[in-house]
Amino acid sequence: MNRTLTLNDIPTLLDRFKLNCSRLVRLESCLPLLPWTRGPEGGGHTFSEIAIAHPVCAVSSTPIGRNTLALALLIYCSTMFDPLFAQTFQRTGTISGIWDAVAASADGRILLAVNGGYNGAGGLIYFSSNAGVSWKPATAPVRIWTSVATSADGVNSVAVAYGDGVYVSTNSAATWMLTSAPLAGWNASAASADGKKLFAAMFGGQIYSSTNSGATWAPTTAPIADWYAVGASTDGSKVVAGVGGSVTVPSSVGSIYISSDSGKTWQKTSSPINNWAYVACSADGTKIVGVVYEGRIFTSRDSGLTWVTTSAPVNAWVGAASSADGTTLVGIPNGNQVYISRDSGTNWTSSSILNGALWAAACSADGTRILVADDGVPPPGGGLYLSQSNPRPVLSLTRSGTNLVASWTVPSMPFTLQVNSDLTTTNWTDLSVPAPLNYSTLRNEALLSRYTTNQFFRLKH
Repeated sequence: MNRTLTLNDIPTLLDRFKLNCSRLVRLESCLPLLPWTRGPEGGGHTFSEIAIAHPVCAVSSTPIGRNTLALALLIYCSTMFDPLFAQTFQRTGTISGIWDAVAASADGRILLAVNGGYNGAGGLIYFSSNAGVSWKPATAPVRIWTSVATSADGVNSVAVAYGDGVYVSTNSAATWMLTSAPLAGWNASAASADGKKLFAAMFGGQIYSSTNSGATWAPTTAPIADWYAVGASTDGSKVVAGVGGSVTVPSSVGSIYISSDSGKTWQKTSSPINNWAYVACSADGTKIVGVVYEGRIFTSRDSGLTWVTTSAPVNAWVGAASSADGTTLVGIPNGNQVYISRDSGTNWTSSSILNGALWAAACSADGTRILVADDGVPPPGGGLYLSQSNPRPVLSLTRSGTNLVASWTVPSMPFTLQVNSDLTTTNWTDLSVPAPLNYSTLRNEALLSRYTTNQFFRLKH
């Protein structure tokens, strides 16, 4: 017979999972909140999810009989990061440059940085294949690089140069090739998660798109403008772009535009008229963050239909980044402060980088690995800085026919999926099943055979 668990059961439960969850908020019976379905011959599954702190997240899969209901248990934990893991930034590598843009793969292992050079001198593209431990110059010409973007796996990338062309790489940024896109004042770029759909925007010109990883390009219907930034959803269907202020397009007409069909058509959003310096969006393109130079940070949670002014202060904002779910946001003013929100822009905290003149930011899909760049004007330039906090992937189970799918947002550190049939033991066993990345959701997905007995799953780092 099932009974409702109470707060008195928490210590025993956590001990059985061998966990520490100091941020526990509440525990409740939540059967009405969790849907369950009856499978063939009366079989089915209901899923209890335990969302807890690093290093383990666990869920259980419980078979349900034809006429049986199971108690569903949900443990809520605070989404706030512990002070112990507050964001601190350390310089990564020894390279210096006039950094104009940075990019990161979904797991934050592949990192890219483009050096725009000083006073038109141009610079190089650099990449790291080990999460910033070391950096190498790519085989790319010296150009005034202004933007870079990469696919979720970091294999396919796009970079644009002002007064030059659009370049692509198909080998994790090691080598680059000039595409057929016209020579122009390219200023911004974006890529879908699979790297097939690419977008490049001009300063004082058009936005171009490619559907074949840069093999061919075509202009979109976006208006001619001083485009400062462009971002895309993981499937490349939703595109967001920001117009900034300049002599040709003053800040009195700067707006944010949205496309819901991969750039075929565009709509001007209800964003305030501002000098939009940068925009970024969540994996599904629903949550958007936009930063205003000498202004505020704004967010939208409905693909640009409505906008909210966040509590971030007025500043010379120049860069932004977003996690896959849009919960973690990064704001970069042209100074030595990095602003981070862990609640989609409601609250912000700042970290300092000594003698910094920051210009760009990127983060992993889970928001735990953040890369920022110091533009370091004048030469020799500034450095690249990295912050790493503990990933806390939440494991979920769903049905796929007669099988189960265990999935979690790709973390910035390796995790192993484990199973145990008895929580009174420590007999957790690694599951040797592939968990490929779903490019649409940026989640690792493992297909599991259906179990006929109670099984409990967890992720362990």
